[in-house]
Amino acid sequence: MLYNSFVISQTPHDIIIADGSHQTPVIGINSLTSMSSLDEPHFQEITWHIIEQFNLINSLKKTMTNPNIVYMVKYDSSQDIGLSILKDFNLTLEDKTVMIAILNSDDITKL
Repeated sequence: MLYNSFVISQTPHDIIIADGSHQTPVIGINSLTSMSSLDEPHFQEITWHIIEQFNLINSLKKTMTNPNIVYMVKYDSSQDIGLSILKDFNLTLEDKTVMIAILNSDDITKL
């Protein structure tokens, strides 16, 4: 993730579409940097070394504030929307299938 954020922040393309899971480890980095030095003194030191080596703070700022960088989540098999919309029809469909059925072809581009 660290390296991917660095690469994405340096990419010269007008529009960049990246896998949204690359941002998930930011939570882990936050945990490591805020960990008490009493818990594991070497984790903070190593984490900050990596952050500085990859210029991670600036890279994350560039990737998270640039409107031309789009992070898209991977497909999952969730059924939350399907179960709520189709509860009266006794159907169990994945949300992706339900959204394909109820959205018009240009609905996503109108957002």
